Amino acid sequence: MVVAPRGISLPVPVLCRFFRHPQGTAGAVAARYLSVQTLVASAAIVPSARHSTLHWTQRAAGLEQQPPTAHQCRWYGSKRKGKKHHKEEEEEREPGESEADVLPDMDATKEHMNHCLERFATELRALRAGRANPGILDRVRVTLGHESAPLSDVAVVTIKDAQNLLVLANDPDHKTAIDTSIRNANLGLNPRIDKNNAIIVPVPKSTKESRDKMVKQVEALAERTRMSVRKYRQDAMKQLKAGAKSGAVSKDEVKTWEKDIQTVTDKFVDKVKDLVAAKTQEIEKT
Repeated sequence: MVVAPRGISLPVPVLCRFFRHPQGTAGAVAARYLSVQTLVASAAIVPSARHSTLHWTQRAAGLEQQPPTAHQCRWYGSKRKGKKHHKEEEEEREPGESEADVLPDMDATKEHMNHCLERFATELRALRAGRANPGILDRVRVTLGHESAPLSDVAVVTIKDAQNLLVLANDPDHKTAIDTSIRNANLGLNPRIDKNNAIIVPVPKSTKESRDKMVKQVEALAERTRMSVRKYRQDAMKQLKAGAKSGAVSKDEVKTWEKDIQTVTDKFVDKVKDLVAAKTQEIEKT
């Protein structure tokens, strides 16, 4: 035990551990401790919460806590502006991923666009132009019990004359259901069942008002079809850009692909335009 001035006493092992001296030099430790206390007393420093006797003791003994060295510091890199770098890392192509996996499937894109065109053509045939046309009934579905089926599956539709369609049910028991389904199809048609169990569907003659209304319907259907075609173009473009970001496609290849996609899109848009022109001409002649 070493007794210091002012009644402070500390065990020798504690002093040795504090000053990092071996216990064999306890006398030297005590002398160093006493000299520190003398320095503090001669400086007439009033200890405070921050500058306590222990603080000055450590400072005089050369044991004051030093700033962390280079290997103790944790260095932080400068924050990047934006998230582009991180996004590019996340979108990097996985090992083993082929170039075909990141390029648009043009066959699938053409197939989707062609499906849009076919649906548009079917919708145009359903628009009556003042003359009997079996295509008017293409969208009619017949309700049979708890199920429904296309009219073409349960009946045969033919032209009786210029203003009437003839519908022959495959099963005579279905003629009432067929009649009701045609009435409820929002086509403005009022069929009737004749004595031979055949269904007659009169097609009203067109008027200028009905023709103008029909032309507007054609334009609305055409715009919806064009939007569908362009949607598939956008999907192909997005896939192409993803491939470019991953590094699988060069800038020159991207430009070539963009031209090809746009060429295919323009081709189908032109076909929509041709169908609109043909249908408009048909309507105006009635």
